[in-house]
Amino acid sequence: MCAVWSRQVLMRLGGLGCCHMRRLPGKFSAAAGAGACHDCEARKFKTETGVNTACSDCPTGKLSTAVGASVASTCADCQAGKYSTNFGSASCESCRAGSYKETFGVGTCMPCTVIPGQYCPTASASPSGDACPTDHYCEGLQADKTKCPDCSVSMARSALRTDCACNVGYTGPNGGEWRGVDDVSGWKEQGSARQ
Repeated sequence: MCAVWSRQVLMRLGGLGCCHMRRLPGKFSAAAGAGACHDCEARKFKTETGVNTACSDCPTGKLSTAVGASVASTCADCQAGKYSTNFGSASCESCRAGSYKETFGVGTCMPCTVIPGQYCPTASASPSGDACPTDHYCEGLQADKTKCPDCSVSMARSALRTDCACNVGYTGPNGGEWRGVDDVSGWKEQGSARQ
């Protein structure tokens, strides 16, 4: 609410709002004559003062979650592995599996160049990706890691499905169907529970 003296001055000035009189950065008034100040929403900022100055969007490649921001430096760079394609983004998007972005700020995600035994996860910051974890295999050119079949394991940096070996107590070809050693009923379907 405006002070009494402000209301009198405002009447003489044609009804400008309190927000205009205070000239506050990081705030705006919805329309001339509106007395209430509103904070600039997240992903926007306002360094200027006055009612007719709108809040500005953060630039492409930057985001801000601050409400009522009064300086452009509130808009932070998207981190490596993430990007923003629009002005005023509320968040930075992760590069999809199989792509990467090494730099902070503006940039696009590029295809990874991974070798067998490595994979390129979501939000990767490296063109060569990460080492394939245990119990998975990574064929290289594929975007993501693949879990070994049930009842089998693999070492880190495994590149082929056949690198997945049966657990103790099971038998079958590496990376293929398995059966329990004491299973007299024959082969079990891969991934089914023993009964």
